[in-house]
Amino acid sequence: MNKYTVPIILVALVVAFAGVGYIGLGGTGNPIFSWQDEPIIRISPGSDESEHVEYPSVYSLGEARGLLYSAYGDDQRWRIKLAVAQTGHNFVRQGNIFDESKLPFKGAYAFPFVNVSSRNGKAVFNLYFSAADGDEPSRYTAVYHAFSDNGLSWSAPEKLLADNALDPVVVTSNGKALIVYSSVINGTNVIRSAVLLTANTAQDIRTVYSAPSGFYTMGAVTIDNKPVLILETEKNWIALCFNASGDLTQVSTSPLLEFEKGTGILWDRLKYGMYFHEASSPPAFYYNGIAGHGVPVGGQIGIGTYDPHALASKLDMAGCK
Repeated sequence: MNKYTVPIILVALVVAFAGVGYIGLGGTGNPIFSWQDEPIIRISPGSDESEHVEYPSVYSLGEARGLLYSAYGDDQRWRIKLAVAQTGHNFVRQGNIFDESKLPFKGAYAFPFVNVSSRNGKAVFNLYFSAADGDEPSRYTAVYHAFSDNGLSWSAPEKLLADNALDPVVVTSNGKALIVYSSVINGTNVIRSAVLLTANTAQDIRTVYSAPSGFYTMGAVTIDNKPVLILETEKNWIALCFNASGDLTQVSTSPLLEFEKGTGILWDRLKYGMYFHEASSPPAFYYNGIAGHGVPVGGQIGIGTYDPHALASKLDMAGCK
């Protein structure tokens, strides 16, 4: 199964794929991105994390760092886990973030994204993720929201919106907070957005991008005070921004990252599921790595750095609003 040309909501079948220490970053020859040679979160045999650990979202916990990620293992179900690093990127697994006996759905849940805001001078952590809350346990049908005052313990999740939604990302564009996610409509890969009136209220779902070729995951960075989405296609990473009409348009003048061809022992020949942690010094990105398209097991989480100036030099943002 090719994740780019079939409804990507069937992710749980997984036959398609389903920090501050930077010593030893691999030399890639890419002027924008550099990454370490080894994963920072690995699969764990004989557990519910035995086949894939993917889709990281990272946030600061004072001097420490929290990482939410999706895991898929022996019981063949996607669920969200927490890891915490007191220093650097030495993340220690903390287990599930929810009491699964109390969840309002029985299916898979994955693709966490944490947005940190402030309330009365204190941080509030808002979590958005995809969930299968219908009759099919592997078909993602909604985005859910939960919140936390400490980034460690989370409220019971509540439905934010109903849609075939994957990989939600929250950005601010033209003064509005938007939740943006990938989906499939009539066999076409699309990106949809909705306005966040509050952290747990969304409206005005609309399609803002579609393409004849396939794409899957995305991450968000800020360039010239504007949100830029880095989109993983079948062969590379490209960049998109919002135009005056509120639609997404491609702004990368050439691919930002091209996947290595061939087969071999590289655990991260294919890089996807990227999350950009702009507050890091130097700026960091976390990502999923796997040996290639169609590899059934082995998705793991890696870390790298990126150069915002080199990234900006590859973009034509004249039409971005």
